[in-house]
Amino acid sequence: MKNKTEIYTSTYEHKLAYIELYKNIIDSKLDKIKGAGSILFLDKMTKILLELDADIYTVAFNLHTLSNVILQMINLRILNPNLHPKERLDESKISYKTIKKQLEKTRMIYYEDIRNELVNYYDSDKYIYINAFVNTIKHRNIIKTNYYEKHCSATKINHTIIIEAFEYSRNMNIETMKFDEKDYTYIVNDCSKYIIQKMQDVVKMIEIHCCNELN
Repeated sequence: MKNKTEIYTSTYEHKLAYIELYKNIIDSKLDKIKGAGSILFLDKMTKILLELDADIYTVAFNLHTLSNVILQMINLRILNPNLHPKERLDESKISYKTIKKQLEKTRMIYYEDIRNELVNYYDSDKYIYINAFVNTIKHRNIIKTNYYEKHCSATKINHTIIIEAFEYSRNMNIETMKFDEKDYTYIVNDCSKYIIQKMQDVVKMIEIHCCNELN
């Protein structure tokens, strides 16, 4: 039976695989639309576009939860071994705020690089967008998307999906954030590349610290 560290490591790897899988699915469906041109019937086209919406949402959800898995790994591999049992965080209490607070304790000064990496990540435009996008879809309403064909030349047509502008606020006391419309590639390519790289950087830091403590 796997221990919790192995479970979260496996979950992290599976999420990376899901993101890559659905990115390929999105590319494949857009290629299908491009290849079919005007041959696709309206009901078939509508079905494919609804599937594309769901695929984009799936990429966003998995990107959003990657950091939650990383926080659990930090708690299990970095914090718990260095904390008194009474000070350890329960699995259900893990969040960015609780992990950051624990890392900021004096005894955790050696892990300042991890704390700084987390601060930079959670303050980044791409995380803020993904967080707002996912929480809006989960708890409020669907963010509309529109499919466009853009004629770049007599022989070239670009096919894309535009995610409409939306607003988000975590609660009534916080100013509403406004997000401009984005091409779907902002989530699928830009946010994906940034978030995965940042999380991989944190994983490397965890591995380095754990190796150093063993030596």
